[in-house]
Formats: sequence, C-alpha cells, structure tokens
Amino acid sequence: MLLMGSNLVFGENRLRGGMTASEKAYGWTKRKLLHGSFEEGQLLSEGEVAAELGMSRTPVREAFLRLSAEGLLRLYPKRGALVVPVSAQEMFDALEARMTVERFAAEKVISTKAHERAAAEMNQLLSMALERVPNASSVELSDLDRRFHTVLVDAAGNQIVSEWYRSLRDRLLRIASVIFERDPDLRPAILAEHRQMVEHLSSGDLDALVGSIEAHVHGIELHSGAGGGGIAGRDLGAAQRRRA
Repeated sequence: MLLMGSNLVFGENRLRGGMTASEKAYGWTKRKLLHGSFEEGQLLSEGEVAAELGMSRTPVREAFLRLSAEGLLRLYPKRGALVVPVSAQEMFDALEARMTVERFAAEKVISTKAHERAAAEMNQLLSMALERVPNASSVELSDLDRRFHTVLVDAAGNQIVSEWYRSLRDRLLRIASVIFERDPDLRPAILAEHRQMVEHLSSGDLDALVGSIEAHVHGIELHSGAGGGGIAGRDLGAAQRRRA
C-alpha cells in the first residue's frame, strides 16, 4: 500500500537523496563491472550483493535484470548472475565505433574553431593523469581516460553524438580497465599518445590529429586482443582518400 509522505514510492524503497534501492544496487554493481572489480566469468550472488549494500534481494534482482539487458550479466535462475566476458569481437566493434566518432569530432572541432578551448581542457586532464600515474589505480586512470576523450567529442557540439558516445564509453571503460590491469607499463605510452593528440589539436592540424587518434586506437586494439591492425588500417585508408 502506498502511503502519502512515506518512503515508499511505486513499491520501491527510496534512500536518502531520492535514489531507490534498485538504483543504488544497479549503480554499485555496474561500476564494479566496468572497472573490472569482478572477474570475467565470475558468478555473482544476489544475496552477497544485497548483504554488501545492506538491502533485500529484490532491488538487487531488479538491478541484475537491467545489467543483463545491457549485456553485462547473464542470469542463471537460482544460481546467480555471470559476469559476461568481453569478447574479441565486442572489443573490435567498440573500438571501430570509437574511431568513427572521434574522427568526426576532430574534423568538426577544428572546422568550427573550437579546438583551442578543447585542447586546453584536455591538457588539464592530461596533467592530472601524469601527476597520478605512479600511484593511481586502474579505475582512476580509466576514468581520466574516459573524460579526456569525451571532451573532444563534446566539443563537436552534436548532442546526439555525445549521448551515443557516452553509451559507447561504458564498453570502452571496461576495455581500458582490462588493459591497464593486464599491462601497467602501458600507462606512460598511452599518456604520451594523449600528449600528441593535445598538441595536434591545439595547433589545428587535422591530418596529424586524425593520425594520432588512429595510432592511439591501434595500440589499444593490439593490447586488448581485438584483432590487431584492422581498425586503424581501415580508417587510415579512409582518411587518405578524404584528403586526396
């Protein structure tokens, strides 16, 4: 029964700040999944997550259903939820889509003369990452990487593209976490590539910027096991035809 003035709204317990228990369980579990806190193939228990968050199983079950619809979990009745591994094909598809969006953003930002402001903001994030890289966790670096690339896309000024890119970034964040955990020594190389991107963007050199983005994605492709060479090579050919 719904009571006026109670903390029950449409059958869900609301927590402080207006968040429902289901939303809290969803957000907590999704962050863990995207940041690689759960191992691929691990079986999650509704009861264990509920105990961790201090709630009943019902909101956790609802959260698991949402995450299953997003392809992050696979549900097994009475057993739990399996953390779906990131396949090589999914990595390839996500990186290919990323290349398409970031190349579009690079062209739009430079053509609209928005490159200097975007470069300044990206440089601030790069400086933060360089300061923290010796002791930063994979989660923190993955988040800074996400913010760095999002600045470029948002600067293009296309809200639909920005929103779509944010949905894509969930997958990319998960890939980045896997890569940083697999090879911590890769961090300086990635930051050096970010530096090149900032320099080319700041100077308004579109060809050099697109080339640095392609090289950056190609490096991620190689370390992720997504195939190696296919994405950047395909996009480089397209870029060369465009500039011809």
